Amino acid sequence: MSTSAPTDAGSPGDGWWTVCIVGSGPRGLSVLERLAANADELLPAGVRLRVHLVDPRPGTGQVWRSDQSELLLMNTVASQVTLFTDDSVTMDGPVRPGPSLAAWAAAAGEEGPGPDAYPTRALYGRYLEWVLRSVVRRTPADVRTHAARAVRLDADPDACAAGRDRVTLDDGTVLSGLDAVVLAQGHLPVSPTPAEAAFARFAARRGLFYLPPGNPAEAGLDGIGAGEPVLLRGLGLNFFDHMSLLTEGRGGVFEAKDAGLVYHRSGREPVLYAGSRRGVPYQAPRGRTRRARTAGTSPSS
Repeated sequence: MSTSAPTDAGSPGDGWWTVCIVGSGPRGLSVLERLAANADELLPAGVRLRVHLVDPRPGTGQVWRSDQSELLLMNTVASQVTLFTDDSVTMDGPVRPGPSLAAWAAAAGEEGPGPDAYPTRALYGRYLEWVLRSVVRRTPADVRTHAARAVRLDADPDACAAGRDRVTLDDGTVLSGLDAVVLAQGHLPVSPTPAEAAFARFAARRGLFYLPPGNPAEAGLDGIGAGEPVLLRGLGLNFFDHMSLLTEGRGGVFEAKDAGLVYHRSGREPVLYAGSRRGVPYQAPRGRTRRARTAGTSPSS
């Protein structure tokens, strides 16, 4: 696996079929894994696969980055998270089995929550990084990672007749002669809704702090002082993220007692007021697990 430099144009020579995947979170990695698995069967004889993987955080993307707070959890249990295929998947192409997040964590010596508990997003990020290394290690394809952001997609003027494209990165690199481009950016920044813009104006007029919806791992909460009243609008997953960051993340501790958990304050927490249209925490129905858990393939670094 090679890493781009600003002077790397990435132009394929004869005998290459070149793909650019923009975004290397779970979707982008799944595309890479399937391309690598199917390349020998789909490509003509003498043609090799080259893949450019573009993301400021190769392997995890922004949402699942491995350096985020360990307080932020996934909403899927560890045994049901995987980027690999098995015989239960209806698809074209070969099966390339691999471990679930739970099996990988156990084999890799990671401190996981167990197969039926909710893992941290940082742990999933480390799993994604391992998946990328694993896929690259076992594929004959030429995989090139670019720790940069794609800023432009247009037709390649030097290969218009062949229908090829080019992608320009924010570091000046131009990836040209692309036979296909896959956009797998996942969650993207969005403009405020009219209601969010109104909240921001209201807060600005009164000298209040307003934080619009977004990734809690990116939220700037340091400006919220101890004892300050904070209204959390909504009781879904992001509510629990912010509650954890503003309690345990401020040094508070939960202690298990016979009657349940007891919270011990650190004194640095704000006062949280939570609400939603229904007034109760949102929890999606959890279906029964039909697939038997297996140890999966033992991972190696």
